[in-house]
Amino acid sequence: MNTFAYSTMILNTDLHNPNVVEHMSSEEFIKSNLATGLFKDVPKDFFITIYNHILMTPLKAAKSRLGNY
Repeated sequence: MNTFAYSTMILNTDLHNPNVVEHMSSEEFIKSNLATGLFKDVPKDFFITIYNHILMTPLKAAKSRLGNY
């Protein structure tokens, strides 16, 4: 699970950081996840759905419940 969480954070940064010139394609996202060998039984449609969701809705850090640090 940590591997996939990291993968989605990298994807989010890649797709939404204005300093990134060439963005990762959905095919590259799928290939990088399948290359780990951990997700061989996961349908490619799952990765496409995640890719499209992050493309349309960037991940954002939640506000702290503890206030400002």
